[in-house]
Amino acid sequence: MKTGQNEKIQFSLRSKPSVHERLTEAAAWRGQSLHAFVLGAAIREADEVLARRDRIELTPEDAEVVLRLLESEAAPNAELIRAFQKRAEVLNDHDH
Repeated sequence: MKTGQNEKIQFSLRSKPSVHERLTEAAAWRGQSLHAFVLGAAIREADEVLARRDRIELTPEDAEVVLRLLESEAAPNAELIRAFQKRAEVLNDHDH
Protein backbone atom coordinates (compact mmCIF):
# COMPACT_ATOMS: atom_id res chain seq x y z
CA MET A 1 0.00 0.00 0.00
CA LYS A 2 1.54 3.27 -1.08
CA THR A 3 0.35 6.67 0.06
CA GLY A 4 1.41 10.22 -0.60
CA GLN A 5 4.69 11.18 1.04
CA ASN A 6 3.07 13.66 3.45
CA GLU A 7 -0.07 11.63 4.01
CA LYS A 8 -0.31 9.83 7.33
CA ILE A 9 -2.30 6.78 8.25
CA GLN A 10 -3.21 5.53 11.67
CA PHE A 11 -3.14 1.98 12.95
CA SER A 12 -3.52 0.46 16.38
CA LEU A 13 -2.06 -2.55 18.12
CA ARG A 14 -3.54 -4.80 20.75
CA SER A 15 -1.34 -6.54 23.28
CA LYS A 16 -1.36 -8.07 26.71
CA PRO A 17 -0.85 -5.56 29.51
CA SER A 18 2.53 -7.13 30.30
CA VAL A 19 3.72 -6.49 26.72
CA HIS A 20 2.47 -2.91 26.87
CA GLU A 21 4.29 -2.36 30.16
CA ARG A 22 7.52 -3.83 28.80
CA LEU A 23 7.41 -1.68 25.65
CA THR A 24 6.51 1.43 27.64
CA GLU A 25 9.43 0.81 30.02
CA ALA A 26 11.89 0.30 27.16
CA ALA A 27 10.63 3.41 25.36
CA ALA A 28 10.98 5.49 28.53
CA TRP A 29 14.51 4.18 29.06
CA ARG A 30 15.35 5.43 25.58
CA GLY A 31 13.58 8.73 26.18
CA GLN A 32 11.03 8.03 23.46
CA SER A 33 7.30 7.88 23.30
CA LEU A 34 5.78 4.44 23.02
CA HIS A 35 4.68 5.33 19.48
CA ALA A 36 8.19 6.37 18.39
CA PHE A 37 9.76 3.32 20.02
CA VAL A 38 7.40 0.79 18.43
CA LEU A 39 7.43 2.50 15.04
CA GLY A 40 11.23 2.69 15.01
CA ALA A 41 11.55 -1.00 15.89
CA ALA A 42 9.00 -1.95 13.23
CA ILE A 43 10.80 0.09 10.56
CA ARG A 44 14.16 -1.47 11.42
CA GLU A 45 12.65 -4.96 11.22
CA ALA A 46 10.92 -4.17 7.92
CA ASP A 47 14.18 -2.86 6.46
CA GLU A 48 15.99 -6.03 7.55
CA VAL A 49 13.30 -8.32 6.12
CA LEU A 50 13.26 -6.48 2.79
CA ALA A 51 17.07 -6.40 2.61
CA ARG A 52 17.16 -10.19 3.14
CA ARG A 53 14.55 -10.57 0.40
CA ASP A 54 16.66 -8.54 -2.02
CA ARG A 55 20.02 -10.08 -1.16
CA ILE A 56 21.47 -13.17 -2.77
CA GLU A 57 23.42 -15.31 -0.35
CA LEU A 58 25.92 -17.77 -1.76
CA THR A 59 27.69 -20.67 -0.19
CA PRO A 60 31.49 -20.34 -0.30
CA GLU A 61 31.51 -22.90 -3.13
CA ASP A 62 28.91 -20.97 -5.15
CA ALA A 63 30.80 -17.72 -4.57
CA GLU A 64 33.94 -19.37 -5.95
CA VAL A 65 32.08 -20.44 -9.11
CA VAL A 66 30.69 -16.94 -9.63
CA LEU A 67 34.10 -15.32 -9.14
CA ARG A 68 35.72 -17.79 -11.55
CA LEU A 69 33.06 -17.00 -14.17
CA LEU A 70 33.51 -13.25 -13.70
CA GLU A 71 37.28 -13.50 -14.03
CA SER A 72 37.26 -15.78 -17.08
CA GLU A 73 37.45 -14.39 -20.58
CA ALA A 74 34.54 -16.05 -22.31
CA ALA A 75 34.35 -15.92 -26.09
CA PRO A 76 31.45 -13.84 -27.42
CA ASN A 77 28.52 -15.89 -28.66
CA ALA A 78 26.91 -15.47 -32.08
CA GLU A 79 24.20 -13.15 -30.79
CA LEU A 80 26.74 -10.79 -29.21
CA ILE A 81 28.84 -10.77 -32.42
CA ARG A 82 25.73 -9.86 -34.47
CA ALA A 83 24.86 -7.09 -32.01
CA PHE A 84 28.34 -5.55 -32.32
CA GLN A 85 28.21 -5.84 -36.11
CA LYS A 86 24.83 -4.10 -36.18
CA ARG A 87 26.18 -1.39 -33.87
CA ALA A 88 29.15 -0.84 -36.18
CA GLU A 89 26.81 -0.57 -39.18
CA VAL A 90 24.61 1.97 -37.40
CA LEU A 91 27.62 4.05 -36.36
CA ASN A 92 29.05 3.91 -39.91
CA ASP A 93 25.68 5.02 -41.35
CA HIS A 94 25.67 8.06 -39.06
CA ASP A 95 29.23 8.99 -40.07
CA HIS A 96 28.40 9.17 -43.80
